[in-house]
Amino acid sequence: GGGGGGGGGGGGGGVERVVVNLRASVGLPSPKGWFADLVRRVAGSVPIENMEVGDVICFEEVLINFHPCPYHFQDEGLLWREGSLYPNFSMSHVLLWARDRIWASVPEVRGKPRGFVLFARQGGNPAQNMKSRKWQGYEEFARELDADIVDFTKLSFDQEVRTMFGAEVFVTVPGAHHAAVLFMRPGTAWVELQCSRVAESFYWYRGFQRLVRALGVRWEAIEAEGCPSLNSDASSDSGEVWVERTAHPLYVFGRVLQDRVAETARQMCWWRKQGEEETEARPNSSLISKLFLDDSWGLLEELHAEDGAVAMDRCQQWELDCQGVRPSRSRSGSWELLRTSEGYWRKWSCAEVRLDGTARLVDRTTLVAHVLYDIDLTAPASALALMRGALRSSSGVLEG
Repeated sequence: GGGGGGGGGGGGGGVERVVVNLRASVGLPSPKGWFADLVRRVAGSVPIENMEVGDVICFEEVLINFHPCPYHFQDEGLLWREGSLYPNFSMSHVLLWARDRIWASVPEVRGKPRGFVLFARQGGNPAQNMKSRKWQGYEEFARELDADIVDFTKLSFDQEVRTMFGAEVFVTVPGAHHAAVLFMRPGTAWVELQCSRVAESFYWYRGFQRLVRALGVRWEAIEAEGCPSLNSDASSDSGEVWVERTAHPLYVFGRVLQDRVAETARQMCWWRKQGEEETEARPNSSLISKLFLDDSWGLLEELHAEDGAVAMDRCQQWELDCQGVRPSRSRSGSWELLRTSEGYWRKWSCAEVRLDGTARLVDRTTLVAHVLYDIDLTAPASALALMRGALRSSSGVLEG
């Protein structure tokens, strides 16, 4: 709650508290722990409140994220342009403020420059890391560059910040460690071995490059050997095409089968009946509802409504959190909004819609398979000269 932006020192400007839902969300413990550390450093002395599953918190005034994934705006460059947030204020200002606060939170962060730092995704538990995307033969390059080899799975948060702060040139392959660029100094270089056509087919990869540049870090790509070839019509938008909503298969089949197609500002959903208006759980109820014996966990909201149409519209405002609606079990003339696909009506399928009346459809014939992004990579011999050139061009300033 509370308005205002961030400030210097140990506080956070006019912000009274920070609320995070890491404990209530789905995700792996390691990245959630990393993000919790980051939030603590940025928040400083501002209290942090952790939401648990089923918690509802009300605010008089709140600042929320612009979008669950700002890389995926219709205009991908929107947030990264000067003055994108307010006049003379853009994402780069926010990122630099956060970076300064994180640096200030780590003791002895300003040490000796490290020259080359290399991460080849060589560590971790193979049983837990199902993806490839490792750098084959990285050892020879590390020797030639006299690089410090790091394994992020074995670093504490403070050690990671110190490592990245000291790096003049960070040499790596694609992965979730992209987030560590936040700790690098302006003028340093991020050099990445990749398959360009494959990597740049994914919006988050293009977004990462914008993030790097917004931090004042130089982005340099090295093309790996033996990269897979793509068809000339391969999509750069995850196979997305935008069609008139009334021509969308979801709309057509929903109407043909005499189900309900409901539209809100961002979604069009095809709703199907589960059966009669039941007040007891169905015998074939989903596994998740069986795991949570407390039925209150699955109840998002109860609202007064004469019929299911109002409840379905409200459910769509919850987006992915709400999957079904049913008449209230305790109040006549009310409907319950459910986390699971139980109840009288359930979401069968949804599509994102735009203000121009079009709806999102995925053309799988042009989709670039993620498995092509996850291959192991081999650097060409010419990569050494490119990496050494990046060090000569580095102008990182230790004072930040």
